[in-house]
Amino acid sequence: MVTWSENRYELGFVRVTTEQTLQDSRSRHTRLVADPYWGVSLSRRWQLFERGPIKGFFGFGLAGKTKSDELSTTRWDFASQLGVRFRLPGNRVTASSPCVIGRTVASACRTTVRISRL
Repeated sequence: MVTWSENRYELGFVRVTTEQTLQDSRSRHTRLVADPYWGVSLSRRWQLFERGPIKGFFGFGLAGKTKSDELSTTRWDFASQLGVRFRLPGNRVTASSPCVIGRTVASACRTTVRISRL
């Protein structure tokens, strides 16, 4: 994910590397619903609140993927976000620094719920 303009905009690339399957409780068989694919999303974010080191935001944009499947019959969809961003304890880096997620080391942490079918 790449953000700019004080985290107002986000461009993200994703690779789903495994098949997505559905286990039906009425059957022994597993159903393939999506093959691996590449995806991209572009979103605009708006800040909802700021309370000390915590900022809440929501975002909306477009998402696309390289294949359509049973989960989404089109390659294009909406990309929605609802998230919270907060500074790590003891951190003295400015608020405009990037966030910490997974393997990236930086100054803040962001938790986002994505409501998109990428």
